[in-house]
Amino acid sequence: MTQETLIHQYLERFVFSGVPTYTYVIKDIVIDKTISPLYGSNTVVIHYDIINGRNASKIAISPLMNVRSHGDTTLFNDSEYSVNSSDDVITLFLKKDPLFQIKMRYSTGVY
Repeated sequence: MTQETLIHQYLERFVFSGVPTYTYVIKDIVIDKTISPLYGSNTVVIHYDIINGRNASKIAISPLMNVRSHGDTTLFNDSEYSVNSSDDVITLFLKKDPLFQIKMRYSTGVY
């Protein structure tokens, strides 16, 4: 699968049970993605369950950040950011506004 691959073409199932869960099937790999917003907070948890097929697989996640007025549009390079990582936290700093930051916590895997 290349970077240009559009993941929606592999969407096998969508289930909403209080939170949305998307199931993608790519060859013999199954990826479940559950999105859970925290009520009353500007926080969201995205949980991935990956079931490998015959071979080990890797997943690369690249966030799209929209820091803009609701009427504006986002262009390809508008979301350039720098990254700082420590322990289990990755912090993204938007290059056009370094005071704006997003912190992501991860529990397993390699960054």
